[in-house]
Amino acid sequence: MLLPMQDTGVRAARLAVMAYDIGQPRRARRVRRLLEAVHHAKQYSVFELRLPVGVLHGLLAEATALCNLDEDRLALWWPRDGLRFTWQPQAAAAQALANGGARVAGGDAALGGSGNFVVCYDISDAHVLQQVGGRIAARGVMLQRSVYWLRLPAARLAHLLAGCAALIQEDDRLWAYPLRHAGALWQVGESEAPPLLPIATHHWREAGA
Repeated sequence: MLLPMQDTGVRAARLAVMAYDIGQPRRARRVRRLLEAVHHAKQYSVFELRLPVGVLHGLLAEATALCNLDEDRLALWWPRDGLRFTWQPQAAAAQALANGGARVAGGDAALGGSGNFVVCYDISDAHVLQQVGGRIAARGVMLQRSVYWLRLPAARLAHLLAGCAALIQEDDRLWAYPLRHAGALWQVGESEAPPLLPIATHHWREAGA
C-alpha cells in the first residue's frame, strides 16, 4: 500500500534519499540498476533522487517487488530543507541538495535545531569502518548496514561526526541528513530497530499513521 506523501502535490518533484541493504547479489544488482537510472548523487547503496511524487511511488513499488522482504531492507527519507552535511577529514560542509548542490554558509552550524538525523557512511578501510560504525551505533539505531537514525541535539551530532571525520580518508564519505521529524523516515523489510522507532515496516506508509 502506497500513501501520498504529505505537503506536496502528485506532480511536484521532491528530493528524497533511498538506501538498500540486500544480501543476495542478483537482487542487489537489479535494485542498483533501477536507482542508478534516476540518481542525483550517491554513496554505495545510498541514492539521492529528485522525482515527482507519483514517479517516486512507482519506483518504490518496483524496488520493493525486486526484494525479498524477509531478508532485504529498503529505507527512504526526506532531508529537511534539502540539506546534506558532508564531513571530511578537514572540515564539515553543508550542501543544499534542492539547489543543485550549492554550498551553505556555516558548515556544521547550519544544522540548526534539528534533532532527527540519518547518518550514512562509505569507508574503504575495514579498521576505520569498524571504529566509525561503533561510534555512530553507540548513539543511534541501525536502519541498514552503514545507515543509522540518530535523535540528539545538533551540536552533539556535529561533535560526534567531527571525531569520526578525523579517522577517515579523503575518498571516504560521511554524510548526515537532517529530518524535520521522525515521520520523514520510512523503512520496508525486516528490521532490528526497537518498536519505539517511529518508522513503518513491510508497507510504505507515513510513520505513525
